[in-house]
Formats: sequence, C-alpha cells, structure tokens
Amino acid sequence: MPTTDRFFEIYGAVTLDLIAYVDEEVKAKRLSSYERDWFIEGLVKGFIGEYKTWSVPSNPDIDRYLDRFERSNSDLRLAAHVFLHVAYDLPRVICQSFDAYPSVRASGRSAFVRPGPRFLKQFLQQMRKGAFGWTARLVGRVDAAQALGYWLVALRSVAWIHGEVLADLDPYAREDAIKRMAKGLDDAAVEALKHRWIFGIEHLDNGQLTAAIPVLERSLTSGETAAIVAATASAAIGVAVVLRRRNIGRIDALGAFVHRGVARALDAHLREGQQFA
Repeated sequence: MPTTDRFFEIYGAVTLDLIAYVDEEVKAKRLSSYERDWFIEGLVKGFIGEYKTWSVPSNPDIDRYLDRFERSNSDLRLAAHVFLHVAYDLPRVICQSFDAYPSVRASGRSAFVRPGPRFLKQFLQQMRKGAFGWTARLVGRVDAAQALGYWLVALRSVAWIHGEVLADLDPYAREDAIKRMAKGLDDAAVEALKHRWIFGIEHLDNGQLTAAIPVLERSLTSGETAAIVAATASAAIGVAVVLRRRNIGRIDALGAFVHRGVARALDAHLREGQQFA
C-alpha cells in the first residue's frame, strides 16, 4: 500500500482554503450555488473517491507508478503523488463532473482557473511549514517547493483542457485514452528515476506559465483541442530537453516528463481519431 499520508494532509489544507474561496465568491455573487455544488460534489468528492483507489489501483501502470516511488525519498514521493493527482485523476474527475453538471462546462472554466494564485500561495505555505521536509526550508537555487509549485500550476491549468478532451471522446476511445495517460505517467517515472538529477534551477515564474493558459469561454472544437494538446506536448518535450542540459532536480524532471507523457497520450489518440474521421 502506498505511503500517501503527507500528500493527503496537504491536499486537505489546500482544498479547505479553496472551499473558503468558493464560499466567498458565492457570497459576492461571482459564483452561483450551482457552481459551488459542482465544485464540492463534482470535484472535491470526485477526487476523494479516486484517492481511495490509490491503495489498490485497478490500472497496472498506476500501481507500478506508485510502487516505484515507495523506494524514493519522502519528498520525491510526495511530488509523485501531487503529479498523479493533477495530471491523471483531476482531468478524469473534471470529465466525469460534466455528466452531473453539464452547464458547468461553459461556466466552470473561469471558476476553476481563477483561484490559481491563491491555490499556489496556500500550497507553498504548507510546503514551507515543514510538510515538505528539510528541502522546503532551503533558499536560493535549491528550492524544491518552488519547483514542485511550478509543475503543480502547469499541470492543474492544463487539466481542464484534458478533461474536455476526454469528455469529447466516445466511451471506448475515452477508456483507451485514459490507459495511455496512465502509461504516460509510469513512463515518466521511469525516465525521471533513471538519472541522478541535481538541483540547480533558477527562480521559476509561475505567472509567465499561467498567462499562457487560455480561459476558454466556449467548448473547444476537436481541431482546436488537438492543436492545444499538440502544442502542450511540444512545449513539454522542449522543457524535458532543457532539463537534461541544465541538470536540475528529479522533481522538476518528473514534472516535465509527466506533462509530456499525458499530453502525448491525448495527442496521439486525437491524431488517430482524425485519420478515421
């Protein structure tokens, strides 16, 4: 059984803060009660349901992914759990939430993306309280919490797009895409653990990353979705190449490879679908 207590402790603290944010937005009439219900019932409870499967994953690639990090140091293991949540579970939960809350696909995008800065601030506060171990208290170039925060924002921002991609697939194609995503995660773990990455990253500007993520006001066409996913895969591949050159830490490497693996999985599936369209 994977050791996930540290992850769930941090997830709980961040989620409670996000729920408080949602309540503030509802009170200010910037969000509706319908959107609040979606956030609590569709996303929060949906993820908790997925988290409970981590103890005995039904997908063998996810089982292998979790097992690989049981033998890693606790900080890297925590990062692996965070990436599993935002890159694999979150897009699937977003997709599933559209069934119960169909209109949220149009209204929920900005509600999901808008609290990003607050989400990151709360996450980093939890890291620097000591929940992330001794590395979170180091400063300057050796800042594991900042590196993890960078990839958390990247993967969370793209999760909505990936959720929409999954929602637009027929059930058979969706199941196949999810299997490819899981394989992409395990491949990312193998690649990240293969080398002895050295921490040495310059300060990461999360604002530059999130500024490039569009807040969509309508459903994506299949062509637009394919273009976004293809661009995401290309960017992630480029980041992975830079990671090798700059020899930064395993957490950064894992984040980049997870980003690339999931995007490639969806991009490959969309390209195959277009060939037969």
